[in-house]
Amino acid sequence: MKKSKLMLIIVSVMLVAVMILMPTQVKAETNEKLAVVNTSSGENSSYLIYIDALLSNADGFEFALSNDSAIAQENLIYENSATDNAGNAVAYYDSTNQKFGEVDITKPIYLWVRGNNDIQGLEVNLSESITSAELTDVENITKKIPVETTKQKEYPEDENGMKLWVGSIQIQEKEDEKAEYSYKMVRLPAEDERYNQLWELKTKINSNSDTMSVNEKIKLSTEFVNLYNELIESANWTEVKDSTIEQPEDAVDGTQYIVLLKKEVKNAETVYDAQFMTSLQEEVYENQINEEKVVVKRTTKLPITYDSIALWVVLAVIIIALIIVRRKVKKESKH
Repeated sequence: MKKSKLMLIIVSVMLVAVMILMPTQVKAETNEKLAVVNTSSGENSSYLIYIDALLSNADGFEFALSNDSAIAQENLIYENSATDNAGNAVAYYDSTNQKFGEVDITKPIYLWVRGNNDIQGLEVNLSESITSAELTDVENITKKIPVETTKQKEYPEDENGMKLWVGSIQIQEKEDEKAEYSYKMVRLPAEDERYNQLWELKTKINSNSDTMSVNEKIKLSTEFVNLYNELIESANWTEVKDSTIEQPEDAVDGTQYIVLLKKEVKNAETVYDAQFMTSLQEEVYENQINEEKVVVKRTTKLPITYDSIALWVVLAVIIIALIIVRRKVKKESKH
C-alpha cells in the first residue's frame, strides 16, 4: 500500500513538472515563426510583425492582437495587414490606430491570423525587437567610420566580404573635422567567446544575404546588434595616433582580427564602428598572384587534342607520298 502511494506521488510530481515546462516549450516554438522590427518614432509606438509563411501573400491577411491569450474569437478585433517597403505583407502595431486602443505593449501580446490554424494566440515579444535604425546600422557596419588599409586598393576582400589586411589601417577623416578616435583590437580566436560569435554572425550575414529569408535576416541582425552593443560597452579603448592603427608585428597570413572603432566629436553623437580583418602577408599574396599568372600563361597555349594529332599525321602522309612520286618521276625520266 505504501509503495502504491509513493508511486502515485511520483507520478503526480512528474505531471506537474511537465505542465510547468509545456508553456516554455510552446513559446520557444511559436517565436520561430515571428520576427519583429521596432519602427517607433517620437511618442508614437509602432512595430512590424513578420510572419514567415505569410510574407509573400499578395492579397494580405487579417490579424488581431490582444493581451488576453484566452480571449474568445468573437471578441477579437481584426485589422488588415500592411506592406513594408520591400513589398512584404506584415502584421503590425501602431499606437495611433484606435483598433489597438486596448492593447498594452508593456504586457505580453498575442497574435491571431484569421483562417490560419497555425497562428492562433502566438506570443509576440516586442521588448527584444531590433529597431529599424539598428537594422540599417548592421548593413553599414565597417562603413560608418571610413578607413583604408595602406594597400587596400591592391588587395580584394575575401569570399565572405572580410577585408584582407596588408599594412596599417588609415582612418580617412575630413580636414575640417576635429575628431578623436579610439580602437580596441582583438585577435581571433579570442578568450572572450563573444568576439568569436560576432565574427561568425558577420560571416553569415555577408555570405548568405542573398539566400536568407526576411525573418532569418532580422533574427541574425538582432543577435548581431545585441552582441555588438555588449562589446562596445565593455571595451577598453586605446587612442588612435596619427590616424593610424598598425598591423601587429606577430600577425601571420590568415590571422583574423576584429577592430572596434570609436569616433568622438565635441557636441556631437559618438559614432561606433567595427572592421573585420584577415591578415595577409604581402609576400604570400604576391607569390599567389605570380603563380596564378603562370597558370594563366600555361592555359593560353593551344591544347593538344586528337584532331590536331590527326592533322599532323595526314600532313606527314602527304609529304611522304610527294617524295615517293617525285622519285618515280626522276627514274622514268632517266629511262
